[in-house]
Amino acid sequence: MKEELLRMIKYAYTNVPLYEKKNIDITLIKDIKDIPVIKKEEIMIDWEEGISSNYLMKYLQGKLMSSWTSGSTGKCLRVLWTKEQYNQSLLPLWILRYRFYNIKPTDRFCYFYNTPNVEQKKKGDIIYEVIENSMGFYKNNLSETRICRIIDMIRDYQPKWLMLQPSTAVLIGRTVEKMKSAKMPFVEYIELSGEMLFTETRNYLNKIFGCTIANQYGCNELNSIAYECPEGNLHCLDSNVHVEIIQDGDQVEDSNEGEICLTTLNNKTMPLVRYAIGDGGRLRHNHSCKCGLDSPILELTSGRISTYIKNEDGTQTTPYIFVHAVHSIIEKLGDIIIQFQIIQKEYQKFDVIFILQEEIYDNLEKMTFDIEKSFLDSIDDKKLKKCEYIFKYTNQVLAINSKDKLSYFESMT
Repeated sequence: MKEELLRMIKYAYTNVPLYEKKNIDITLIKDIKDIPVIKKEEIMIDWEEGISSNYLMKYLQGKLMSSWTSGSTGKCLRVLWTKEQYNQSLLPLWILRYRFYNIKPTDRFCYFYNTPNVEQKKKGDIIYEVIENSMGFYKNNLSETRICRIIDMIRDYQPKWLMLQPSTAVLIGRTVEKMKSAKMPFVEYIELSGEMLFTETRNYLNKIFGCTIANQYGCNELNSIAYECPEGNLHCLDSNVHVEIIQDGDQVEDSNEGEICLTTLNNKTMPLVRYAIGDGGRLRHNHSCKCGLDSPILELTSGRISTYIKNEDGTQTTPYIFVHAVHSIIEKLGDIIIQFQIIQKEYQKFDVIFILQEEIYDNLEKMTFDIEKSFLDSIDDKKLKKCEYIFKYTNQVLAINSKDKLSYFESMT
């Protein structure tokens, strides 16, 4: 176990009531597997117990900064930081942004937000904020008319890069397609985060914006977790977080799928140790990526663990099977799909929604047989093979749900 990881574990179990009450002898800790996994629900039972005694006075004096989880699970967790620790957690990401894509902290950028960070401004019906060299736009009720006005504001601001969720990027891309004067040649780089990024979405955005696109995986509780290198691999930022993959609390072997479990290496104010985040993925420690990084490669295999396919016998199946099926369509028929969503209506009934390129949608009758055959042929799970699939096609971008994220799979309730 790395020295900085062991230090953080011992610090948390010595100074934070949440961990102290577990009565673990820290002198006996030799491996991270020796300590229990925690979940958001446990922290929220008595939230203040998660604060280090060393920072309790600063908390009572209101001298700490907060970050909130997005609430995509229905539960919002507040995490406290000092400003120095927060900035330190972002440093590994900024180093790689500059190293790989020549993006500096001083470069102008635009983003979209759901919760304001500073006092908001208003221009007509557009609500926005300006922080130093960045401009953010309130993302609720993004009608096409509003997006057109936002694009005009972005063009006036001339940012070097954009930070977007994939679904928001597609929404902007569709509007750019329709507006002949909406091109953004000044945008050199787009960073996507907050949702699963699939090949079809990346290909579409490359076509529209014609700039470098990179994926970044993170969470509000710990900030950046992994970042995409120019070779297309998502490398763990192991000077900010320690990443594990677990099943039922135990580590899985390399390249096996499980739940992502994280330990902060920078936040001593409210440290999260073996924090199961609820997302699915797999790790590869042994690799020789051409980018030069030797940190583990993370492959995201699903969104929330709670959104697995529910089977009638009580078991669950990863929805990533459907991702493979969609990718098979792309391989056989080309970049015809922009987005997709699968909704489980009953145990053996699914809605399959495809958002198609405009020219494909206009000639849909010629394509449906091949699309559906390719999708169904690629499903190799016996239970899912027998299910009913209702295919739906549109050229309208999917709406973002009330939790501010677009999920490619929705399980039955």
